[in-house]
Amino acid sequence: MIVKPDMDEFGDDWAYGDAFIKQHEQEFGFTLPDRDIIVDDVRVRGIGKTSGGLEKTVNQQLKKIKPRDVTPDKVHTKSKVYFETRQQREETPIYKLEGLDVGDRIKGPAIIADGTQTIIVTPGAAALIIETHVVITIGGAGFDTGYVNPPTFF
Repeated sequence: MIVKPDMDEFGDDWAYGDAFIKQHEQEFGFTLPDRDIIVDDVRVRGIGKTSGGLEKTVNQQLKKIKPRDVTPDKVHTKSKVYFETRQQREETPIYKLEGLDVGDRIKGPAIIADGTQTIIVTPGAAALIIETHVVITIGGAGFDTGYVNPPTFF
């Protein structure tokens, strides 16, 4: 990935070709000066600011939530997945994040995915969908009491 070229270094802040050649030589030790450069991916990074903050913190959400086991009809598909702790492949449900509701509890093994992430819920772990996060707990109560410490947030 090539970041926007520095005007001081390249004399032009749009000299992406020159910046690519320089980075390619640094990473691989050679260049191919007579070859065309093919751009197959463009990424844009943005930083935004919201005018308001979270109405409720994660801890506040966890204290008020009433977890319920996810219903079988929310399984998008299944796949055989290898988990080292079990030393075997096992049929694992895959859920679409957008198809889950606040309060849904998914006990592992499971996979939760959307367009930007894949969350693995290992055997013995549980995931809880809250308004702003997916909270994972490994071992323990699996959100039976509603609040688990220490959770992992996604």
